[in-house]
Amino acid sequence: MAWENFWKLDEKGRRLTTGEQLAAFRKNFEERIVPANPGIGRPLMIVLDKPYKLSRFPGAEVYEQKPVQLRELQGWPPSLSLSRFGHFPRPGDGEIVNAKVVPSDKPGGSPLLVIKGEFQDQQAACAIVGYPQVFLECIAQTLNQHPGEVFRTLNDLELSGCD
Repeated sequence: MAWENFWKLDEKGRRLTTGEQLAAFRKNFEERIVPANPGIGRPLMIVLDKPYKLSRFPGAEVYEQKPVQLRELQGWPPSLSLSRFGHFPRPGDGEIVNAKVVPSDKPGGSPLLVIKGEFQDQQAACAIVGYPQVFLECIAQTLNQHPGEVFRTLNDLELSGCD
């Protein structure tokens, strides 16, 4: 896909999207938009070659694109539930085993990202929800590139593309 149709570089090297480009993107690729949610501090995000958050310039219909980092996700760092073993690790404790997107078993339901982790030689899982499937696939792709690493050490990692 020619994602460069939806942004341009300015003289300062910033990736910019105009309101017109965003409207065209929204019309043609609605499934690749993560709506803003001010209640949880989530900005508007789009998935081009990889996920980008959009910041609108004051007084203009122009948005700056910046790569999304794991720490900016609702539900990051994840908390593994090892309650059956009597352990409640702190959020971010544990190492990544793998991640995969699971479609909803209900018609029209939302997909979820299931993350398997290990803590003190015990495996458990957690989930991230509330994002479109393509965005969750980018998170899974990113995490699957870092097996064995501790969740909290990956906070500054930029999300990878998934196409």
